[in-house]
Formats: sequence, structure tokens, C-alpha cells
Amino acid sequence: MDTTDGKDYLAPSEAHTIRVAPVGVVSLAFSPDGKRLATGSEDARITLLDPVSGKVLRSSIGHASTVLALAFSPDGKRLASASHDRTVKIWDTASGKELLTLTGHAGPVLCRGVLAGRQERGHGDR
Repeated sequence: MDTTDGKDYLAPSEAHTIRVAPVGVVSLAFSPDGKRLATGSEDARITLLDPVSGKVLRSSIGHASTVLALAFSPDGKRLASASHDRTVKIWDTASGKELLTLTGHAGPVLCRGVLAGRQERGHGDR
């Protein structure tokens, strides 16, 4: 569906359900180009998929608990995941490899943001 701002959006009749986990999906993020959707679930799974076809591109478990937040880097090459396990992990979206784990948070990490090429502080420890 075209809009006056030049972006494409799904009309309610075009929307569809994508099932990615047998448990609840808690977090999601679209890549900057809109061609990939990352979901985080209660079973600690992160799934990367094509939001149009619903095809799963990659699915893995890297955290020890629920994935509470996800954010893509501005170029879409990295994905940050924040978890109830008190860690933030950085992933390579092409290979699915874990690049970095940030530990030492006092409680579950509730959010993670990457804005305009700079990291946003506010990881939301409890």
C-alpha cells in the first residue's frame, strides 16, 4: 500500500500472522531497510525472518532467559539483544554469530537502542 510519505505499509487486509516460536514473542525489531524482522521470545530464542514471506532466515538460542528487547544497527549488519539473564549480546546478522556479550547489569536488561550510529544509553537495569 503506497502512502503520501513514499513508504509502503501493509493495509489491515494485507497483514498476516507469522508463527516463530511455541511460546510468546516478547520483542521485535525491523531492520532499517525493512527486509528483515527479528523476534525475541520467552524461550530465549532470537529468530530472523523475511516479514513478507514469513520465511525463517535464522533461529538460535544465545541467552539463558527471555529476550526482552532487540535493536538493529543503522546499517543492519548488527543486532543487539537484551535479556532477562542480565546480558546484552551483539550479533552479526549475516552469519548469526555472537560477537560480544555485555555483562554486569544489576537486573534484567529491559531495552537497548542504537540511534543514528551512536549507542543510546538507557539499558534499563532494574
